[in-house]
Amino acid sequence: MARLNLKRKNKIKNKSLVGTIFYSLIAAVLVVFTIILTMIIFWAILNSFKSGFEFDAGNYFSWPTGEYDPDFSFFDNFISMLTEFKIHIGNQSYYSRLFGEIIQPETDVSFGLMLVYTLVYAGLGGFLQTIVPAVVAYMLCKYKFKFSKILYGVALIVYIIPIVGNYPAMITLMRDLGIYNTLYGSLIQKFNFFGMYFFVFYAYFENYSDTYLEAAEIDGANQLQTITRVVLPMAIKLISTVFLISFVNLWNDYQSPLLYMPSYPTLAYGIYRLSSGSSGALGVTVTTTMKFAGVISTAMPVVLLFIFLKDKLMANLSLGGIKE
Repeated sequence: MARLNLKRKNKIKNKSLVGTIFYSLIAAVLVVFTIILTMIIFWAILNSFKSGFEFDAGNYFSWPTGEYDPDFSFFDNFISMLTEFKIHIGNQSYYSRLFGEIIQPETDVSFGLMLVYTLVYAGLGGFLQTIVPAVVAYMLCKYKFKFSKILYGVALIVYIIPIVGNYPAMITLMRDLGIYNTLYGSLIQKFNFFGMYFFVFYAYFENYSDTYLEAAEIDGANQLQTITRVVLPMAIKLISTVFLISFVNLWNDYQSPLLYMPSYPTLAYGIYRLSSGSSGALGVTVTTTMKFAGVISTAMPVVLLFIFLKDKLMANLSLGGIKE
């Protein structure tokens, strides 16, 4: 018995030692990764305060000196981005089976207008990507019928299929319906319950106690009042977390605006045009340091949002309240 106990203790010690080494290695890798990312961000911020002449002269890593361009001030790149940077949009024309030929004239979109488009695209789009899956997941969980299983299966199949394959069909469909190259058309795309967050909400509502619903029904609440005043408020932590993640994803998204609404460029789309050296960047001489300033200007709101709302993103999600 003593030998068996000694062997068990040795096994436990070996397992704990292996676990300690494993987690220590993971922690070390994460620390190194964080340091590298922080250095890259700091380097980009440092160069965003330099003139293009100073950067091209080889001053890559030191503080801005201003000796290569005496008239340049530290914030000129950011001021130029806000006041002078524009994106030129050429004539957009396509044929719709419902409305015939649709032509949208060429125009120049300023940084401020791109910011407005971004807030609409990321704000309303993130809201739709959050509330629609939440409502559908609740309905399929709490109102069991044959069609609910079919919908769940369709959502699962759509989630498995690679999304890249639907781009040509989606563009053709939007053109035929006359909603291509419009803000509301892009928002209509977000009005669906397919994707990972549907399954997150579904798992949440599966564990949601029916006692809350029965109590609301006893108090005389109808179905709409139950979901708006009881169900969704109790799931506010999960809803806010999903909204924040969706908002950040859409804020950084340049590919979808590039494909589906090229006449309404977002900030990410504008920075993509700026960084790619596209001839569509007007109103300002594009330098490498201005590209740094554009990237920092676009990333800073998301960084501040994460700093102030990180507790909600990291919060534990629990139902609480009732013991079954």
